[in-house]
Amino acid sequence: MLRLLKSLFAWRTVRDQGVWLYQENAVTGARRAIRQRHTVWSPIDLEWLEAGTAHYTVIEI
Repeated sequence: MLRLLKSLFAWRTVRDQGVWLYQENAVTGARRAIRQRHTVWSPIDLEWLEAGTAHYTVIEI
């Protein structure tokens, strides 16, 4: 239970590519990409997302 609570706040930014913000969870090792800008197109780095663990998330806000 404590690990679950810690993992909710353990996201740290690894890379900011302008369009995509890449983050990694320090507790679980999960990776995610958050789309910051919708007016510009940029490919997503799937190699980095899939290299960490077996699960990743792409968030488009």
